[in-house]
Amino acid sequence: MYLIKSFKTLLSLIFMALIASHLGCHESYANTKIDDLVNKNLSKLEITNYVWTNKSMNSQPMFDVIEIQNNSSIGFKDLVLEVQVYNSSGTLYTFPIFLQGKVIPPGELVRLESITTPSILPFNVAKTRMGIKSAQFSYENNRDFNPTKNIIIENFDYIIDSSASKTVQLKLLEYKNISENYYNNVEFKIVFLDSKNKPVGETIYLNSNPISPGETVSIENFVIGSSLSNNSYKINIKVNDAELISAKAYVELGGINKVSQLQGDSFNEIPIILSDLNIKNYKWISNASNTMGILNIEISNESYFDYSNVVFEVYFLNSNGSTINKRRAKSKKEIFFAKSTQDAQLSVGLMDFKFSSIEIAIIRGDSSLDKEKLSKDSSNKVVKQPNIEPSSKLKTNSVDSKLNGSFQELTTTEITENIIIVSSSYTNSNASIKLLNLANYEIFDVILEVSTADGKSIRFTINRLNPRSERTFFGIELNQLDIAKGQKINFNIVKANKLVKN
Repeated sequence: MYLIKSFKTLLSLIFMALIASHLGCHESYANTKIDDLVNKNLSKLEITNYVWTNKSMNSQPMFDVIEIQNNSSIGFKDLVLEVQVYNSSGTLYTFPIFLQGKVIPPGELVRLESITTPSILPFNVAKTRMGIKSAQFSYENNRDFNPTKNIIIENFDYIIDSSASKTVQLKLLEYKNISENYYNNVEFKIVFLDSKNKPVGETIYLNSNPISPGETVSIENFVIGSSLSNNSYKINIKVNDAELISAKAYVELGGINKVSQLQGDSFNEIPIILSDLNIKNYKWISNASNTMGILNIEISNESYFDYSNVVFEVYFLNSNGSTINKRRAKSKKEIFFAKSTQDAQLSVGLMDFKFSSIEIAIIRGDSSLDKEKLSKDSSNKVVKQPNIEPSSKLKTNSVDSKLNGSFQELTTTEITENIIIVSSSYTNSNASIKLLNLANYEIFDVILEVSTADGKSIRFTINRLNPRSERTFFGIELNQLDIAKGQKINFNIVKANKLVKN
């Protein structure tokens, strides 16, 4: 079974489990140096010291002090720490520490005292590890990055339905990013008002579309269910929050605008481990009952970063697909080199339980930029307009010189069943599209057709889709279609090939 890239993405969103590591990256926003705006990367937050008060079996874990250093230029708040403890036999137990309301200002060391958790320790602690599991940006000292100031609502129109459906239909919500920052997950607060303009309730609407500097996002005809609509006369809407992200994260999330030249110069100098490292395949070396489980994992590093100290999480599933156990393990492979594919062995502990299948996720690692490889290899566009039809024969200078064989065109049924258009977004000039390859084989030279209702169309070639993986393509230029504002367009896969080995 292959682990698809979307699974890693899903895990990153659910668990936000990028434990703090020692790495550095640089990116510019206007005239301010921001070196830590990597999607879900909290590497600039570091736990520098902790002292136990109590770590005895059958008691609550207590810490006399925990010290956290913020090496970034942005403040953080509402941290969630993950504590990993082991007994003398190496058995792992984890528990969280919630630091709600605690603010870690930029460039400062914060000392937290007398920390108690509601967890109960199952054994006497022999070894401890602690890291940052999640955190929110704090804008108290960083007003230039505050989304409530930088994202403005330009227009909205709505209908309140007080009938049995009790819904609010937002006919139009249009908002603009007036800053030099990139954001994701824009959160809106909708306040319901009665005929005397008194609030009778509120609800939250979250839009997951990323937004770039100067970009305007328009959303049409979506419904919000609320029992409050029955007593409401009108509504107010305002930006409540948004997630500050990097330019690279903007692209990874399907952003439809090109990054500025300033951003583009350092585009590849930002590590996002969940995107950079891809689990292509794995197989058991040993999984016999009551023996040590050992996996061989094939890792593709698509970035310009060497990764070390890579930690994996293995989920053991029953026949119904439910997780019955999970193990965390560090790869014996010291370094996963930039722009390479390597095998690594992973020991996942004693196989003293039964399971049907597994899933694997990468959760953290340390990175260092391979500047030599970056300088030798410029950034390439992933989508381009073809001048000729794809060749039926695989040439030595095509996608991969290591592959031998010929291309076989997929049937219409094979395309429909195996290539899924997960999502798409567009403006009158640019588009992005997310594709999912459900097949167990690589797919080459995918012809994407973008068309309008009046019969205009344009085609692009997507070079390669990895097996059982999801990928987002950006920078699809639509100027030739002369799309009017509000005009609908369609995306369709018209042709694709698979490799048939000789």
